[in-house]
Amino acid sequence: MSALEPGLLARTLLAPLELLFRAGVRARNAWLDRPSHVTRAPVPVVSIGNLVVGGTGKTPLVAWLSRKLANQNHYPAIDVLGSISRLMSSLASREHKQAASDLRDVMETYRASEA
Repeated sequence: MSALEPGLLARTLLAPLELLFRAGVRARNAWLDRPSHVTRAPVPVVSIGNLVVGGTGKTPLVAWLSRKLANQNHYPAIDVLGSISRLMSSLASREHKQAASDLRDVMETYRASEA
């Protein structure tokens, strides 16, 4: 083995970049947390997961949470326009999937007309 192992070398070289990244994230979060960027919703809101990263279990969590809330007579609105779920085919009937597709089309038309 060499005196510098690959992991140690990578950590050493990437440490300054990590500090820059952390500083950038802190600055961005501080800017977005300003009162002028905060909007209070008139109803409770739950946001689940990162909208970009897939495969982290967001869909099963949303399904579980919505069922728990429905059992307590709360029926959440779930915005799925940007969602691509690998579980949809196993969780929903053909009619449900068609209704979801039709709703996506209507919502996309609505959003396009707003622009």
